[in-house]
Amino acid sequence: TQAAVATDASGRTTLVWQGSAGGQPEVFARSMTATVTRTFVADAGTSVQSILDSKNLGPGDFIVVQGDVLGGAVIAPDDAGVSIWGAPGSTLTGLIDVAGGAGGVLLQRITSIGVGQDPRKGIGGDIVVDGAARFTLSESSAGSVTLDAGTAAQIVANTLRGGTIIDTGLLVKGGVVDALIDRNNVSVVERSRAIDVESVGAAAPTGLVVSHNTLGMILPAPVVIAPVTFDLSAAASGRIYGNVINGKKTGVAGLPGTALLVGAAFTGTIDGNTIQGGDFGVRYDAPAALVDNVVTGNSVGIRTTVGDTTGGLGFAAGSGVNDVATNDIGILAVDAPFQRQHVVGNTVGAAGRGTVGGSSLDAANLFEKNGVAVGAFVGTVQYDRFVANDTAIKVSPVMNGLRVEHSVFSRNGRGVLVQAASDVKIRQNTFFTTGGTAVRLENGAANVEILGNTMWATAGGYDIFVANDSQAGFFS
Repeated sequence: TQAAVATDASGRTTLVWQGSAGGQPEVFARSMTATVTRTFVADAGTSVQSILDSKNLGPGDFIVVQGDVLGGAVIAPDDAGVSIWGAPGSTLTGLIDVAGGAGGVLLQRITSIGVGQDPRKGIGGDIVVDGAARFTLSESSAGSVTLDAGTAAQIVANTLRGGTIIDTGLLVKGGVVDALIDRNNVSVVERSRAIDVESVGAAAPTGLVVSHNTLGMILPAPVVIAPVTFDLSAAASGRIYGNVINGKKTGVAGLPGTALLVGAAFTGTIDGNTIQGGDFGVRYDAPAALVDNVVTGNSVGIRTTVGDTTGGLGFAAGSGVNDVATNDIGILAVDAPFQRQHVVGNTVGAAGRGTVGGSSLDAANLFEKNGVAVGAFVGTVQYDRFVANDTAIKVSPVMNGLRVEHSVFSRNGRGVLVQAASDVKIRQNTFFTTGGTAVRLENGAANVEILGNTMWATAGGYDIFVANDSQAGFFS
């Protein structure tokens, strides 16, 4: 890490450094926006609120919290620009409310405790920002933060554990503009959301940046609501990148845990995140540009329900390749198409109903090293690549009527295995196998058509194997 420091004639210091903690080289800067003109001390005998009420505060005025201070604070517009700084070991108990019009407020190194908070569940005071501009919370510990409208808020390098007035760690709602949520640890205790993005009427957050955060939760016992680590249910815009989003597997039927819910159309990119550990990694219920994410260790990696080729998974403008790896089921399609995904090392790569693939190999899904790449799937498989899977496509009776077209199969143990299924058409594909079987029919398969394929088998492999019990209606 390289760093440089400079101080201007007014005594304002700027620190610039280079780092790569987020996985890519970045340049960071921290600067004093104002010099310190007056300092006031809040302690056991003097509350923060009493200082706010008795003084006309503004930019350059600092309140230093020392020891354990009770009473919280309501910061009114006539105290816009004030800074509240927590001395080491200090705590501030009670609600902190930043009123609309109180712009430029800074809370730094504050340890906020909720009134009556159970200390066994961690620290959990609540901070509410009611439309104030340029609010900053940094290097602090609290239960929850609510951003309700307002512009250019910065929530940076904090720890949030879940508060007492909302069921989430961070709530971003309504007309929030250009908020930055960066490098926080939001791991809530017995709450249903870590980050919740909501609309208020027609107003939804715009220019929202959520980056390099670690998100997770500790579930209550028993689980009574389906938990969602990152709930993106407003038609927001911005960028969500570089986060580690930890889901939960609840073990409760009907109450699955989801790491990331895309519940409304998101304008911008969701990129470079690690999304892991849930019953669902991603619930893709609205269009969004997902690219360069790693979706791993979930019961279902991505569940997609967007049923068109405009906003479907991998079709929405700006979409790219995601690594869907080592899940029980990689992608579960619910009457939906998907393309551009790298599906690797899953027990089953894809299941459900819809269309696996788009209209060109340029946007092909790549299925690699899965136990079964496509299984228990109803619909069409087209313009995909299958490499080194144990079985590329396992066709069971629930898949009657399957179409497999314009795809490339290379070095799979079995390319297309048809077992007891019927009305299967395999057309215009390319197969290469070394020691395996390109297409195998067995267990009473019937009415299977294999036409216009290019096949090459080496090392004792088979292009086509048709068992004696599977010749009825076979055509090639």
